[in-house]
Amino acid sequence: MDQYKNAIIAGVVFGAFMGLVLALIYGAMFGLVAGPLSGFLFGLFLHQFVSSSEIQQQVQIPLDEEMPILSSPANHFLNREGVGGRLYLFEDKIVFKSHQFNFQNHEMTIKRSDILEIRFYNILGFIPTGMKVVTNQGKVEKFVVNGRKHWKVQLG
Repeated sequence: MDQYKNAIIAGVVFGAFMGLVLALIYGAMFGLVAGPLSGFLFGLFLHQFVSSSEIQQQVQIPLDEEMPILSSPANHFLNREGVGGRLYLFEDKIVFKSHQFNFQNHEMTIKRSDILEIRFYNILGFIPTGMKVVTNQGKVEKFVVNGRKHWKVQLG
């Protein structure tokens, strides 16, 4: 359900921005029609992309004997890129694995014993999906994740 909600939010934000830009270029009436249409199409494409079997396969990590406690689609901010992938929570660590449609493909692990604090922030100042993981070493890793409150409780 969170994937639908996030696709709708992304579509609305994209549609509003595109509507404004198109209204400035082609006139208000065009912007009022094309903006929402482009937002709808963007949200639909985003949902289809994230839900595709190819993406799901790319973000799988080898599971030895330990099953994840929690996992969800996520973005990890790395050098100003919101790298898309999946975030996994295990008993002793969190693991992020990107899909291959990024410039900076990577896998990252943070031991739970190294986590000092979990903080929330809003994307673009108003979208409540941002989560910062602050480590004992003072490093801050930023994620966009579905159900951030649930993640914080589980990371407790």
